[in-house]
Amino acid sequence: MQLQRNYTLPNCTLTLEGMSDPSQGITPGAPMSILVNAVCQFLGQKQPLRGGSDFFNSLVVTASSYAQEQLSGIRSQLSQQGLVQMQRLDNGLHEVAVYTEDQAGDEPTQREELSTVQLFDLVEAIDQFLADGTALPEMKLAIAPLARRDVPSELPIAQRAAAPALGAAGLAIAAAALFALPAPEITRPVDSEGNQIEALSETEGDETAAGDAPGEAELDTPDNLVTDEIVIGAIQADLDNQLNAAWTESLGTTEDLTYRVTTSEDGTILGYEPLDELSREYSSKTPLLNETYIPAEGGSVGDQPLAQFRVSFIGDRDLEVEPFTVEDLSSSVGDRTQATLTTGDDLDSEADDSDKPDLAQSDADSAEAEEEDSEADDNSDSEASSGSDVTESLVEAESLSATETEELTTTLYNVIDETWVKSPSFDGALEYRVQVSPDGDVVGFEALTADGRDFASDIPLGELKTSAKPNQVANFKVLFKSSGVLEVSPWDGF
Repeated sequence: MQLQRNYTLPNCTLTLEGMSDPSQGITPGAPMSILVNAVCQFLGQKQPLRGGSDFFNSLVVTASSYAQEQLSGIRSQLSQQGLVQMQRLDNGLHEVAVYTEDQAGDEPTQREELSTVQLFDLVEAIDQFLADGTALPEMKLAIAPLARRDVPSELPIAQRAAAPALGAAGLAIAAAALFALPAPEITRPVDSEGNQIEALSETEGDETAAGDAPGEAELDTPDNLVTDEIVIGAIQADLDNQLNAAWTESLGTTEDLTYRVTTSEDGTILGYEPLDELSREYSSKTPLLNETYIPAEGGSVGDQPLAQFRVSFIGDRDLEVEPFTVEDLSSSVGDRTQATLTTGDDLDSEADDSDKPDLAQSDADSAEAEEEDSEADDNSDSEASSGSDVTESLVEAESLSATETEELTTTLYNVIDETWVKSPSFDGALEYRVQVSPDGDVVGFEALTADGRDFASDIPLGELKTSAKPNQVANFKVLFKSSGVLEVSPWDGF
């Protein structure tokens, strides 16, 4: 039975004529196993290129190799061998020459000059043939990378050796220079040089107020406060920048948190005190804890000048830093006889966990809230998905054999090709996995890309799908191209 396959592109049409293998029987879906004639017609060319099986085999190999040469810029000489040869002309066109076996090396029997568009339409037509399992299924195109010796070097050997040579010379010079330097002397720091911080306020006794947490000193007004407005303004700006840079995480509350912060004259945070119970509860969430300087064991600040500021974290979004005046300090001492000030010494000392704020409970409450938010999001997602298109699904069934699947390839191609009448509104190609019953009915499909789900209305799979649940199915890979080309191949290949 005479068979014909056409692969049509805007500038090139490839036509194959042949017949099926008589030993396998004559059936409507039998593949073309024997090639009799191959015709390649280009737009604007009067005479087509034509030949038999040897001509077509050489055309497939030469066109693919020549296209790779044009894209990569690396000549492989494969396009200059065989019955069909290609070369680039000085005018930018591409010459295709066809020889016969007994005339190799002489003048070609056929010669055509192709534009770049015609060349790549020819390559696309060959790609469609290779993806078509119903035409010469035993023919495969072997593609292999070029050998390393075929790739020309971009730089001469002198330039390639220059960089390693300069690096080795520089390393040798640096090693010689460092060898000549004397070894550094290591001196142990004197105790007086290691004193960095002391308690921020002097207390009349060593005992803390009843109920105070360990590591906190009674609130008092230092006698060595900085009074110069210019110096206070500079410290204020530095403190504002320091805390803004360190404040990178949410505090976990929208309420305002206020603290009294003590700094040295150079802006180093030496201690802080929450001014209300809520501020004390969330103090570990603020950047004050990490920015407070922790001195070496036994260190103190001596009699250096100190500055105090009111730091407010407003609504978990804004930071406000204002100087504490002497009147503010006196008022705060009179109003809160039990108030305490956290210092760097307190942060460095070991305290009883039972007297500290229950941060574990706070973390647990936060985790529970996050879990509730996550469950709410999951419920929202499931509600959204319940309203989506449910026609896209696959059937759980055993797969048909490779032979049975190949026999259904043509059936599926014809069914989709007849019903695909809507003009594509997408670019590129849509990929799907399609399941077909032994009777040739579409029983399931699934988009393999996001565009496949977005443009499902442009293709007829939803209309063709039936509600049947067969025990066996054939799986196919189907491509809908924006150019109008349809490709159908078995899921596991031919």
